Amino acid sequence: MCNCTSGNLEIPGLVLRTIPERRTYIFIMIAKSRKVTPPDVATLTKAQAKVELKRLALEIESHDKHYYQDDAPKISDADYDALRKRANTIEARFPELVTSESPSQKIGAQPSGRFAKVRHAVPMLSLGNAFSDEDRDRRGAEDRRPLIVAAL
Repeated sequence: MCNCTSGNLEIPGLVLRTIPERRTYIFIMIAKSRKVTPPDVATLTKAQAKVELKRLALEIESHDKHYYQDDAPKISDADYDALRKRANTIEARFPELVTSESPSQKIGAQPSGRFAKVRHAVPMLSLGNAFSDEDRDRRGAEDRRPLIVAAL
C-alpha cells in the first residue's frame, strides 16, 4: 500500500520525505533505522518499486565505496549479491524504471589509488556468484574454460 499524502511517499517500513536538498539523506536514515523485511517484488506497485530501486541504488553505491575505495566492506558478498539481485528483479518487472543511475548500469566504484596494479601470469577468471559447490559445479559445466587454482 502506498500512501502519498502530505509530501511523503510511504511504503510499509520505509518513508521518503520530500524535503528539498536533503531527500536522499533523510530517506537513508529512516530506511536504516527500521529493521523490516522489504516487501516481495511481485507485490510492489510502480511507485513503490521506484522508491525501492532508489533505496537499493543508494545502498549498493555506499557498499561499492566501502569495498572498492576504502577496502573495508560492511556486508558479506552474499548480502551484496542479494541487494543486486533484488534491484535486477525490480528492473525486470518495471523496465521503464531503468536509468543510467540504475544499479544494473553501473559496475563497482572507482578503485582505490592505494593499491598497485598487478599483472597476473595466469588470467583471473570469475566464478560469478558461486557460493556453494552446486553453484561452482554448474558454472564449471557452463564455462568449459579450464579453471586453474594456484597453490599459495
